[in-house]
Amino acid sequence: MDDGLGQYENDGHPPRTAGRRAAQEGAAAQASRRRPARPPAREPPRPLPLRHINTTHLRRFVMLMQHESAIAAERHTGIRAACIHYAIRRLEDRLGTTLFLREAASMQPTAAARRLYPCAIRLLSMWDTLVAESAAASKRAIRHPSGGAGQTS
Repeated sequence: MDDGLGQYENDGHPPRTAGRRAAQEGAAAQASRRRPARPPAREPPRPLPLRHINTTHLRRFVMLMQHESAIAAERHTGIRAACIHYAIRRLEDRLGTTLFLREAASMQPTAAARRLYPCAIRLLSMWDTLVAESAAASKRAIRHPSGGAGQTS
């Protein structure tokens, strides 16, 4: 006599593997939607060597020093104050020092910022000269690829 339980295990219940599998897949999907746990707090990273200084960040530092506030620099250059603040934070991270004391309505340069300012101007001037000379040499090479300008055969 067929009691209709032949397809199930001895206890008369459907196999649980499908239910477990679906539950596991559901749990995995839910876990993937959760935010990852924050890593434990650790010591701040050491500053990178100076060869990793971004010239854009340095230019924005010079702008801030010249205009004395990010808002004034934004008015004169069109670069958003938030971008200037971001560049200053990145530059401070790279140098491992505070360049500005942040107050409610202003940013006061520290002694480190006053020391960096003339060096930054010289460095950016040298960089701009190097880039301009490189571009000019590249244009000359494109116009005269054989290196023999004005030679006739």
